[in-house]
Amino acid sequence: MNKNNRDFIQLQKFLSDAMPDRWLSFANELSEAADILWKNEQKLLNEPMSINKNGRLESPKRNPDHYRPYILLCAFALENLLKGLLIIQDPKEMATGKLSRKIADHNLLTLVSNVSALKLNSSEKMVCQVTSDALQYWARYPVPKKYNHIKTPKKPDDIFHKTFLNLSYRLGRLIYDQIKNGWDVNIGPALIQMWSNKYED
Repeated sequence: MNKNNRDFIQLQKFLSDAMPDRWLSFANELSEAADILWKNEQKLLNEPMSINKNGRLESPKRNPDHYRPYILLCAFALENLLKGLLIIQDPKEMATGKLSRKIADHNLLTLVSNVSALKLNSSEKMVCQVTSDALQYWARYPVPKKYNHIKTPKKPDDIFHKTFLNLSYRLGRLIYDQIKNGWDVNIGPALIQMWSNKYED
């Protein structure tokens, strides 16, 4: 196979993998994993104390707190959803076989600002701010790139989790509604009709 053919095949693979349905599918996997981790943490927190063989109260053995990986999964899920919406908004953002600078950004609030007509409430903005900070620093590394960028990690609560689930569903539904009847923009393969129990009322 010559280089031109290999490049063409790789470009078609890239364009296929950059279709909105792929961003949606990957985001749903990440969101479901975050929810599983959250529920597992809540279960561990609610385990009752027991009496050991010496008749003393004993706290349940718990795994290390997993709130950092939980928030990292939330951040990745929201990032994928926002990038899927940006691809729908302007497919040329990936047409050359390279994600544009606008798509490659990791700041969720910047991505939100680039999605036309997308408005977030204050709780949703808070989730995007926390997950952006986590994505770029404290959920991935023990220290930031520079000492004066240190931030205090925010531990998620029930409101954070519910807001994340609602926001990820809302963004996913926006993608789904745009592509469920097919999506063909003459860039890469056309998407045929799709069906999702998750997004159908």
